Amino acid sequence: MSITPLKRIAFFVSVVLLPVGAWASTDSLSVPDSASVSRGEFVRASIQSLHLPLQNQTTLRYRTPIPAGLKPYIATASALSALDQFGSNLSLGQSITRGEALVVLMHLTQLHPASATVDFLDVPYGGDVMKAVSLALEKNWMKPDS
Repeated sequence: MSITPLKRIAFFVSVVLLPVGAWASTDSLSVPDSASVSRGEFVRASIQSLHLPLQNQTTLRYRTPIPAGLKPYIATASALSALDQFGSNLSLGQSITRGEALVVLMHLTQLHPASATVDFLDVPYGGDVMKAVSLALEKNWMKPDS
């Protein structure tokens, strides 16, 4: 059975606010549903909302410069493999996609799906995005539009 594309899922209600807000107080990122969120903003808001202890690594393996205010968040996310999908060029100002956000959250929470099978037309078979979408569905972090 095919489900409508992931793009049609209410992103901030289902992908950001529920998983991040499940552990959050008032630290979560709040933007309109149609607005973009940068990778850097998402990583910082997620780590703050999850109350993860910050790493103080001064040397990071990324080619792109990392603003001083984001370094502890990037170091923390990197230590949990949450940024591996971006390679050595984080492009922190670039908008994060739904799939990328789910992968970041999967690694930050260190949760894994019981079963990694989904039938979204825009989720590639195998890999971290499929696992992250499966996890989000299992945890009811998102609900597909019907």
